[in-house]
Amino acid sequence: MDWLIIDEAGQAKPQMAVGGIWRAKYTVAVGDPLQIEPVVTTPPSIYTDLANYFDISSSSYFSPHSSVQSIADLGNPYGKNLAGTWIGLPLWVHRRCLNPMFKISNEIAYDGNMVLATQENDTFTFSGQSEWIDVKGESVARQYVEAQGERLLILLQTLIDDNDGSLPNVYIISPFKKVADELKILLKKRLPTMVSGENSIKAWVRESVGTVHTFQGKEAEIVIFCLGVDETQKGAAKWATDKPNLINVAVTRAKYRLYVIGDKNIWRHLPYMETVEKSLTW
Repeated sequence: MDWLIIDEAGQAKPQMAVGGIWRAKYTVAVGDPLQIEPVVTTPPSIYTDLANYFDISSSSYFSPHSSVQSIADLGNPYGKNLAGTWIGLPLWVHRRCLNPMFKISNEIAYDGNMVLATQENDTFTFSGQSEWIDVKGESVARQYVEAQGERLLILLQTLIDDNDGSLPNVYIISPFKKVADELKILLKKRLPTMVSGENSIKAWVRESVGTVHTFQGKEAEIVIFCLGVDETQKGAAKWATDKPNLINVAVTRAKYRLYVIGDKNIWRHLPYMETVEKSLTW
């Protein structure tokens, strides 16, 4: 074939694309290494041993964090360094999110280089403003905090009422699979009493609730970012904020409104979350 176009290349492991690249005359990799990275289960020590054996001196070419996009960028002479990462042909014009989502993403991941070109949507009539809803509580199942689930229901009811009783265009996202799983159980149980008319609740929950990885490349009018974690789970919160990637993806799934539900005392001073908290304070 003549052309191979690899979308979401920042999330693809390099070895996944080798066969296609070998068969194509030209390859275009489209992705963002500052969003979700490839999911790798191989221990880092294996990468180190193989790199030593084959005398691969640069970890940029061979590491658990390498992606099709990052490898392609290394061969691109046109680009920019961002936080020590070489980005080939960065697309600076942003056309998905309004503020504060754009502002958060631009600050935590792109050194303020992006240009906002998203137009206001006159058909989006929800009157609420993006905000961080501070909810404390004890986790009842790993990172899941029951009080945050209950607060989510209150916010969701407001959105449903504003949508004439129907399920709204909302993504409910968490950094943690256990939180997403518990929210799915909660919503399947409680949503039937909250909506009017015929609504496919199971399908809506399946498509609208999940981890950040679930929603890479997708978008919704509103995102509810349910953080989870109590005082005994601070290590999990530090893992989620180790890099800007996860926060960047979660925030930019929202086109018009972002709601964060979580304990500010735990999250607000962690890397990148301070920017989120400041941007959602008004």
